[in-house]
Amino acid sequence: MKNIILVYISFFLISCSSRSEDVIKTLDVNKTEVTGKVYDFQRNVPVPNYLVSVKREYRDYCGYASCIKTEQVASVRSDQNGFYRISFDYVKDPNKQDLVYFIKVENSDGYIAERINNSIIDPLKNNVQDINAWKPITAKFNLKVSNNANPPLYVATLLTPESGTFNSGDVAGNGNVSVELLAKPSSLMYVNSITLLVEITV
Repeated sequence: MKNIILVYISFFLISCSSRSEDVIKTLDVNKTEVTGKVYDFQRNVPVPNYLVSVKREYRDYCGYASCIKTEQVASVRSDQNGFYRISFDYVKDPNKQDLVYFIKVENSDGYIAERINNSIIDPLKNNVQDINAWKPITAKFNLKVSNNANPPLYVATLLTPESGTFNSGDVAGNGNVSVELLAKPSSLMYVNSITLLVEITV
């Protein structure tokens, strides 16, 4: 009786192992590479040691509701000249709905990483993606305020007119006011997003 049980268990383990290997073999896997440079485009200087990651997203179920899951695939830091190269296996898993692989960068070490317009990775193409990462400057200027009937007056710096506020402050009343804000090099500064005050250049 003991011999029969041992033979049955061994057969079961071999069967499960073979099935897992078959699943791996059926997945479509492409050796994929992403290259580019991390650069401060405003100052025209490379950004070394900046973390660049490849992640993937797919639709799944979290309990009874649909959700998006994100997984880390690979990452690398840019070299002293700002260049990076990431090699990884692009696995096309048919069980993962709406699966996409993409480049991801985040703000770090005092740098602001601008949003990548087309971050989706194509496994059949030579993927080249440059990244604009820059350090903010401190903009100091004097502002003469009059007819501030509905204080506070809102003062803000914008990355672009479409992107929304990056840094902001309030002016409570009228008179001469010293304003100090963080800003992007070679950007524009607005009051109430209407009146152009000053153009900042570095």
